[in-house]
Amino acid sequence: MFKSYLTTAWRNIKKNKIFSFINIAGLAIGMAACLLILQYVNFELSYDQFNKNISDVYRVYNDRYQNGKLIQHGTITYSAIGKAMQDDYPEVINHARVEPFGNVIITYDNKKFGEQQVIGVDNSFLTMFSYQLIAGDQKTALKEPFTAVITETAANRYFGVHDNNIG
Repeated sequence: MFKSYLTTAWRNIKKNKIFSFINIAGLAIGMAACLLILQYVNFELSYDQFNKNISDVYRVYNDRYQNGKLIQHGTITYSAIGKAMQDDYPEVINHARVEPFGNVIITYDNKKFGEQQVIGVDNSFLTMFSYQLIAGDQKTALKEPFTAVITETAANRYFGVHDNNIG
């Protein structure tokens, strides 16, 4: 029975080639678009899910209007916004600012490591986000000015540290 259905479908495809091509191409394009949309949605819902406080973390956006028209929409806000929100709203428990510094040159022992991505954060950043540290204490890691938290790969590159012998 199934074989006869396939035979009939094949005969219709051969008989109506252009119509069949349009239908099959439309189905393929629709399926490809659906898969791309599902992949995008899956990515958007997956990042930052490692954070145990994900349901309590929010990002502040700044919309600037001029003459009733939106001229800027983004995450660039004033530095005092976090503190002001924490003071004004009891729901805001903590705040952290994140400032990308871009590419910088790191110097250690007369060696220069160029074009390293650096991000500046407040000392409350590690208490808000669930990043696991290999060495050091999360509560005191960023308390002092000009301190840094680096990845294991960066520690290997800069200091020649291997096999979790850090600290």
